[in-house]
Amino acid sequence: MAKYNIYKIEKAKEPSLLEKLQTVGLSLAGQKSVNGFTLSFYFSKEPEDIDIWWVDLYKDYFSSDNKPKNKAYFGVFLISNSTLSYAISMGKSHFYLKDFCDTDFGINLAERIADDNNLKLKNSKLFGGKRSKTIISYQENSEIEYDSGESIHYVKAKTINKDKWGEVASFGNSAQLHLEILPDDLPELVQAIDEELLKSPKIILPRATAIADKIKIAELDQILVQEILNSTNAGLQPAEATVSGVDF
Repeated sequence: MAKYNIYKIEKAKEPSLLEKLQTVGLSLAGQKSVNGFTLSFYFSKEPEDIDIWWVDLYKDYFSSDNKPKNKAYFGVFLISNSTLSYAISMGKSHFYLKDFCDTDFGINLAERIADDNNLKLKNSKLFGGKRSKTIISYQENSEIEYDSGESIHYVKAKTINKDKWGEVASFGNSAQLHLEILPDDLPELVQAIDEELLKSPKIILPRATAIADKIKIAELDQILVQEILNSTNAGLQPAEATVSGVDF
């Protein structure tokens, strides 16, 4: 069964994405036209050598003077037409896709195809309390539940239709689906996904939302500055980085 880690690419950013793929060592390995879509496979033909940390630790046991290195191949399978653009991530390519994708895509899809009575795993950020992040695994047939101030960044759950979406899927910035289909069948899948995203959500998952209004941003920045200056207990603490919905 194939595993597809799917990102929804913002169409306007597709040219910039293609430039980025080239700069990080990906080149076009092959291309097809299927059902009005262009399928493009970008591959790292000559990835950089990667140091192996334990080689130095056991260097006295190596008879060869040539220091062994690892090679980590990675790739992107791009599915696009005049209006849609989706990408399948392989290896470390998710690090590059995240700057060009719709970061709400995975959770938006989860709200439409995840079974809210069969949650497997949840990764959330918490606001307004002492805890900043939680990762919770669930027993079989568990409902999706959340607390006040919780922003869900990743869920793994059974789907509402295993024949269409696979039995279990993961949702974050991307959506990871396990399906018995070939790459040439992906145009049909992304069309089905796009149609699903136009429907009303079946469940609502709380999440932090970026503010786009520049006036509101300036207003909130000013409030934050004043609160920091006026509070004797104010402090700044860097948060740990969180990556959701990716596959290594």
